Amino acid sequence: MPTQDWINRWTPGLEDDDLLIAVFPTEDDDGTILFPDEFDTQLKMPKKKY
Repeated sequence: MPTQDWINRWTPGLEDDDLLIAVFPTEDDDGTILFPDEFDTQLKMPKKKY
């Protein structure tokens, strides 16, 4: 999914529904829990090249 599609559609929908995002959850761990706007901030940050 293109990043801009996520930002334009999913972030507002998640915020309207008062939902959070679980990043990298596993069976043993809830992962990192972020508010939709925090997740967008991470998506917009410049990526490191390895």
